[in-house]
Amino acid sequence: MSSAADGTSQLQHPYADLLPFPQEAYGQLLLLTNEGTRQDELKSIQGEIDAIIKASGDQSVIQIRRVSRDTLLAAVKKHAKAVVVAHFSGHGVGGFAVHNEASDQLVVLPSTDLAEEFRSCKQMRCVFFNMCLGAAAADAFMEKCPAVNFVVYFARRVTDLTAHDFAGRFYRKLRETRNVEEAFSVARRMLTTCSAAHYDGQLPSIRIRKGTEPPQLQIGPPREPLRFAVELPMSLSATEANRCAADIVGSIQRELRKLELEVRPEEIIVEEWRTRWELRLENSCKLQITKAQAQMILNRLREIYGQFDVDFVLESWRYGFLILCLQSSLNAFQKLQAVHAQGRLSTVLGMKVLDLTAIGVEATIAAPGYVFTRICAYRTSCIERELEPKIRIGSSERSPAEQSDAAADNGTAPSRAAEKVATSTSAPLSRVLPEQAAHAPALSGGDGGVSSSGKRPREEVAVEQQARRKQRGSRGESEGAAIGEAGESTESDRGSAKGMGGTLDTEFEAATRAGVREATKKALDELRGGATTLDLSDKGVGPDDVAVLAEALKVNKSLKSLDLAYNKLGADAMAALWEALKVNTSITNLVVIGNNFGPGGIAALGEVLEVNPNLTTLNIAKNSLGPEGMASLKEALMVNTSVTNLNVADNSLGTEGMVDLGEALKVNTSVTDLNVADNSLGPEGMADLGEALEVNTSITTLNVAHNNLGRVGIDVLAEALRVNTSVTDFNVANNSLGPDGMADLGEVLEVNTSITTLNVAHNNLGRVGIDVLAEALRVNLSVTDFNVANNSLGPDGMAALGEVLIFNTSIKTLNVAQNNLGRVGIDVLAEALEFNTSVTDLNVANNRCACGGA
Repeated sequence: MSSAADGTSQLQHPYADLLPFPQEAYGQLLLLTNEGTRQDELKSIQGEIDAIIKASGDQSVIQIRRVSRDTLLAAVKKHAKAVVVAHFSGHGVGGFAVHNEASDQLVVLPSTDLAEEFRSCKQMRCVFFNMCLGAAAADAFMEKCPAVNFVVYFARRVTDLTAHDFAGRFYRKLRETRNVEEAFSVARRMLTTCSAAHYDGQLPSIRIRKGTEPPQLQIGPPREPLRFAVELPMSLSATEANRCAADIVGSIQRELRKLELEVRPEEIIVEEWRTRWELRLENSCKLQITKAQAQMILNRLREIYGQFDVDFVLESWRYGFLILCLQSSLNAFQKLQAVHAQGRLSTVLGMKVLDLTAIGVEATIAAPGYVFTRICAYRTSCIERELEPKIRIGSSERSPAEQSDAAADNGTAPSRAAEKVATSTSAPLSRVLPEQAAHAPALSGGDGGVSSSGKRPREEVAVEQQARRKQRGSRGESEGAAIGEAGESTESDRGSAKGMGGTLDTEFEAATRAGVREATKKALDELRGGATTLDLSDKGVGPDDVAVLAEALKVNKSLKSLDLAYNKLGADAMAALWEALKVNTSITNLVVIGNNFGPGGIAALGEVLEVNPNLTTLNIAKNSLGPEGMASLKEALMVNTSVTNLNVADNSLGTEGMVDLGEALKVNTSVTDLNVADNSLGPEGMADLGEALEVNTSITTLNVAHNNLGRVGIDVLAEALRVNTSVTDFNVANNSLGPDGMADLGEVLEVNTSITTLNVAHNNLGRVGIDVLAEALRVNLSVTDFNVANNSLGPDGMAALGEVLIFNTSIKTLNVAQNNLGRVGIDVLAEALEFNTSVTDLNVANNRCACGGA
């Protein structure tokens, strides 16, 4: 809390480290030389050029040799927006000598004329006259060029050796500190340590503009702006089409400013934009629109309303309504609105159009990296405050199944969200727009914590879904009939309860229902209706409920996914469930996490796995199975060929349990996704797992998080990964690896080409550990998803990682949350992203610790 001037309390800003607006000047060095034809003079000039390029970098320097007035004007016109430092070297005397192209003689260009030509260089902050008698030129530039903060010059005559030594030292120090005054002082002090004969008793001077805050100045290669899509809930009714780009930029600036996150609007370029609107049809809450039907409606709209010069783009489809994009001018959109208002946009494929509403704008923008990081911070802050972010990055196209709240595990309660395995793959939160090869970031805003599944923290996704549900209201809550060919529901589409759900004995049902919970009664009704998914997680379901449900499952043929997580079922209830699964042939996905049924509750599961050929996903995490429970599964896993996703996390398996699991995995060829997180495996357990991985070729996703591996454990596992070529997703978070352990893993990454997703969060890496990992990532080109959250990287560690990101072209998803980056670290990251062309998903949450934040 902080106290305002009026005495009221104010919450501390969640991203206090990002509040100061970046006073940075970045660009290239324009190096202008005039030179004679004598060999010694050419050699001297070349020495100075070499020293400047060595200090600043070859790509950072724009060289114009033997300058004429025409070449000077052409260079200024071409590079006006790129130049941050102008360096003049050669002959001066009251101005700057340029070559006469006709006679090849040197002609002095007066100082005022020279300065006038550079007025268009609005980013130029420093001018360096490395020549004799430069005071007049310095005065002219301070007068004519208001953007210039510094002018460095020699007031008297200066020898070539002095000028070259001073320039080399000045630019080397400037690269280190980005501080012109400090670089000048250090280089000048260097001259004073030499003999008077060396520098001829002549020292340089500096002019500093008063009344302005000198910027941090950095010379570097040309920056490519990030290109990504943003979505804004703008109203276009009062906006002229030719002003839309300015309004988009203004909307971004205003929304960020609400959190005191400033951006420079002139640096955001809107490359293209289009309106987004929603089309709602009659009885929309009862209609389930499939992709094929949505495409059919889209084609019909294009056919009918092409006369308005409107092109429609299908964006998403949900229960009862479409989200379409309008690729047209604002005028065309307003014409279509007028048609609807007059009642002429009445039906689409036989369905009445209830509403046609503009819901926002999608734009592709080009902006510097710091804008990108500020939008990261904005979105994360909104999610943390349980608000719906008004600025979205990218968009996604989701199928009805993915949009259904019941089918998404992300909507579960935060208390178990990090432990429950998702039963379906979520659609990406970002997409690259067609014909774009640049960024379309989707930003995560979690706390950088590690779930046992190794995926994105579900708590933050639950907040997003809660906001979406509020916005959607009652849309899509009932699963009605699909739209027929002519837009009408048909009986065949609905299906019959008997055909899809099997038959339930009504006498048995009537006799037993009185003793079960309401949630179970509702589940039985859904089974009769042909439900394919039942979620009874955390509903207080007991043994009586499971007994009734098990009998129903024996005859049911529609159910695919059953979730009974966190119900404390006990061994007896599980025995009844296992008996049902010996007969049931439809269930493929079973989640019973957090029921504490112990080894007794798992005894009959082995028989199920031997006879049931349909079960593919089995989540039995957090059930206190211990070594005894794993021993009962060992033989079954050796012969089972259906289970592909096995989650046994948090079951106290220990090294003894890992022996049995390891033996099974040496033979099993079906399991592709294995989660053994939080099982106290230690180095010995890793030895057994490592032996299995050396021969197993089916496992592609491996989660060994939170197992106290340490240096020895990761060393054993690293040896296996040198041989294994099937593992692509590797989660080794929260294992106290430290810098030494990371050295072992780094050696593997230099040769391993299969791992694409790497999670090393919460491993106490620090600066030394990330240095080792960064070296590996310079070589590795396979890792695309990299999580290094909560590792105390600090600004120095971020600098090491940033150097890699500048050149790395494989990493697309990057999580650096909770790393004490502070303002300096965030700036380093933003700078790296100016050059990086691959990162599309970035998490920078909780990084203000260095500035006093949480």
